[in-house]
Amino acid sequence: MCNLHPHTVTCSLATQATSIGNAISKSKLYRARLLGLLVFMLVVGFATTSFANRSVRISTDRELLIGQEHEVQLIYVNPDPDQSVIEYNLLISFSTELISLIEVIPTPLNAECGWEYFNISQPVDSMIRISARAESGSGNCLNADSIVLATIMFQVAEDSAAACQGGKLGFIWQNCWDNLFALEDSSAVLAVDSVNPYYNVWPPYEMQPGTTDSCVTNVGGVRAVNFFERHVGTECFYYWGPKGDLNHNELQYEIADYVMLRDYLVDGPVVFGDDWEYALTAGDINADGIPLRVKDLIWMQKVVIGDTLSLPRGVVATDTVRLIQDLSAQTISLDYEPGLAALHIKFVGEITPVPLYDTTEGNIIRYGFDGTFTRVLVKHPLFDWDLLEVPSGPLFSYTGTGNLVAYELTDWTTATLPSLLINSGGSCCIGTIGNVNCDLDDMADIGDLTSLIEYLFITYAPLCCTDESNIDGVGTVDIEDLTRFIDYLFLSQTPLSECN
Repeated sequence: MCNLHPHTVTCSLATQATSIGNAISKSKLYRARLLGLLVFMLVVGFATTSFANRSVRISTDRELLIGQEHEVQLIYVNPDPDQSVIEYNLLISFSTELISLIEVIPTPLNAECGWEYFNISQPVDSMIRISARAESGSGNCLNADSIVLATIMFQVAEDSAAACQGGKLGFIWQNCWDNLFALEDSSAVLAVDSVNPYYNVWPPYEMQPGTTDSCVTNVGGVRAVNFFERHVGTECFYYWGPKGDLNHNELQYEIADYVMLRDYLVDGPVVFGDDWEYALTAGDINADGIPLRVKDLIWMQKVVIGDTLSLPRGVVATDTVRLIQDLSAQTISLDYEPGLAALHIKFVGEITPVPLYDTTEGNIIRYGFDGTFTRVLVKHPLFDWDLLEVPSGPLFSYTGTGNLVAYELTDWTTATLPSLLINSGGSCCIGTIGNVNCDLDDMADIGDLTSLIEYLFITYAPLCCTDESNIDGVGTVDIEDLTRFIDYLFLSQTPLSECN
């Protein structure tokens, strides 16, 4: 499994023998090898070789469920087992209004491939590039009838306003090297023969352009690959559940409804079974338009114990909550003196949390692993008449391997609390330098530039991660880093450096 960074990440397969550089060097290596292949073809020709068309398909359910993780498989179909692919480079585009990338999981492919590398990069939010190469002479690589190249995990938009919307999930061509396959015997580079939008949709949509004729000539390619895209859409709500009736028994705000929502935050959508659509509409307890969140759980608790009516009040807090992750000690701490009503954290990977707070009032941590994510819920039990707080200070350590990818938190008013994730212990920099404001998107953008300006000239507030803010990689964070950042965003757009 890859520890995905939204810009670039290199991940090893189970059969990988060595670690191979970074994504930039791989891209150069890929192009150099394809140029070598072109020279070979110009010398020996390929007039006597025929190439059976193969295909690349995106396999997924067409209907996406609001707020859920969604799995997509890239499937390669090869009708000729004598023509084995040794290298490929794919560029995929998707609708960010509906889905966002969580991670890409490589598959072992053919055990005989001995894959040298499997690289993932995200040029922009709406694209994913996947490239891989097998070791030379490995033989029998990508020659089976049907092989899963990779599994992509997306997060579907949580806002109910995204319901009944549609968009594209397909391939995109930006330069001559996109969406190519190289054969192991160096007989050809295989390029697009046809692009079939919205596979299995009738009537078919207009054909999309693929590799141009000039590009096919430049790379010495042969048109022998059919690409099948998909149209994906979010589910439509045909009936609505009354707020608070999560177990669908026509009784609102029962203890059983609270327990079901609590268990969902730990175990995921499996809790609701076939009633997922009903739960989405019944689960917006605090009426903020985003159902089944930790704020809804806290409001549900207050209604159940009689502390409030079932109508929330909108509140925006001013103090910033600081959530601190020590990467070397593997601990999570809270820096917020008023305390919280609840904290919900999601890790990619399997971890086991161990409490670090005073357990006199009992263990307030619940967690569950669903095979991909570990969800951790930190709060006091339902019948907490005194409305005890999750205390400021160390919360828990954890064993196992996992990356914190998302969190949400609230106080007893279900206020909107500004928050900041701070990484300490070891380098807090992940992937590419530039995430100055340490947001979960981990993208270097105008928000990070604003944070850097505020640090240097306005608020002077401590940076959440100095390593991410040292844009030029020299000395301390200063005006030179600001100049380099402006140059990256608006002038030369020269890529930022990788984290050390």
